[in-house]
Amino acid sequence: MRRMPWNHNAFSSLMRHPSSIIILIFIVSRIAYFSFFPLRFESASISYFLQYLDLRLLSNDLVTSLYYLHQQPPLFNLVIGIILKLFDGHYHMPFKIMYLGIGLLFALTLFHLMVKMAISQRIAMVLTIIFMVSPTTILYENHLHYGYPTALLLCASAFYFFRFIETGRLRHGMYFFSLLASLILIRSIFRPELLLLAGAALYYVRKDRRAIMLQAIAIPLVIVMCFCIKQYMVFGTPYASTSFLGMNLAKRLHDVTPPQIKKELRESRAVSPMYFMYPVGYISNYRKFLPPIPVTGIAALDNQRKSGGGAINFNHLGFLYQSAVYMQDVRAVLRLHPELYFKSFRAASTLYFVPASDDKHTRNHNFSRSFAKLTSYYNMIFLGKLPGMRVALGLVIAFPLLLAFGYFKALSVYRQCRTMSAITTQQKAQWATLCYMLFFISWLTAVTVCISWGEYNRYRFDFDSFYLVLVGLLLAFVKDRL
Repeated sequence: MRRMPWNHNAFSSLMRHPSSIIILIFIVSRIAYFSFFPLRFESASISYFLQYLDLRLLSNDLVTSLYYLHQQPPLFNLVIGIILKLFDGHYHMPFKIMYLGIGLLFALTLFHLMVKMAISQRIAMVLTIIFMVSPTTILYENHLHYGYPTALLLCASAFYFFRFIETGRLRHGMYFFSLLASLILIRSIFRPELLLLAGAALYYVRKDRRAIMLQAIAIPLVIVMCFCIKQYMVFGTPYASTSFLGMNLAKRLHDVTPPQIKKELRESRAVSPMYFMYPVGYISNYRKFLPPIPVTGIAALDNQRKSGGGAINFNHLGFLYQSAVYMQDVRAVLRLHPELYFKSFRAASTLYFVPASDDKHTRNHNFSRSFAKLTSYYNMIFLGKLPGMRVALGLVIAFPLLLAFGYFKALSVYRQCRTMSAITTQQKAQWATLCYMLFFISWLTAVTVCISWGEYNRYRFDFDSFYLVLVGLLLAFVKDRL
């Protein structure tokens, strides 16, 4: 049989289009994963995860239920409700296709962000592919949770932050502020003030486009403000997820409180008896320790259980009262034993350096023996996680190093710009976007480690792509000096 000649022109043409290579490898890698491993999209958690409203309410009473949603911002539940209505409750396949699309967009956005940051196409493509085909990414791509969409939105927001500074065009500004507003309306860790802070940053960086920036921020800002005003009018606070703050802090302290101090607190009655109870349970378990909880006639606020299985409804009005009591207990404990908070902080910091794949909820049934073996090899090679160790030594070394390098580079570029008579818009955009990424890495790390309870490695996945951009910048820095 005659051999087909190798088409060097076609190969060279393909290499000139790295986006095409990324798309091709994305498709091949997904086919390979589903062919060699027993992977399937995990959507069952939609019925019992605390972040989601009752599916029956999302299907039959969507608007009212979202209006009275206090434990989460409403956007992700709105998406779920729309999918349930459009597909008559058959949500598994639509979400599976959606998350595959998110994965592809995530890879392309990450690649183009790195290229915009003056990282060579070859380095950007290699880093993107390593991230795109990693077992961790596959796990998050096959789990119906807001972590994967959040990671895409945050990465895309950095890209369009750059693009608005680079071009000054209204549409790029609207894309950026819409993405940031979407993050605020999906995850409570993204505070509404971030929209104003980002607007102030662009107002300073692109002084010649201030009018366009104000036009771009107007609609997203109005939407977020309306949400905050509604929350304040209905629940007395402009923020979502206040029902988890007291619970999170109480659980953090309770887990590191020695028996002797627990005995002291119990005997002195410095805290309520509820402090010694596990904070995650039906609200009926805590009623005798709470003020009277009114019956509102709103199913989303009154039902203790979700339909079809009895999962806890964490949007019950009583959890706002529970959080307030827990916060009083937390203040009392910290007044008497402030060292407990630092003890909890140390434990949280340790978990931060655990690979994002080692999350009990994300693993679910997809973490088969063969997939676990592949994940352990990947984590050992790329993250430096040695057998028998929980944390990845590579992450312990790399994260502080990358942050230090990022701040050093941002400060160096800032000083260079102050001494130069002229600076290009491209340089200004690269500096500002680097500061944007550093801010979110630092902010989200601080909030996660200082306030949240558990799963810090899962929260970190939201901004792991920014760490990868810092890796690319460091490699480009080293390459330029060789």
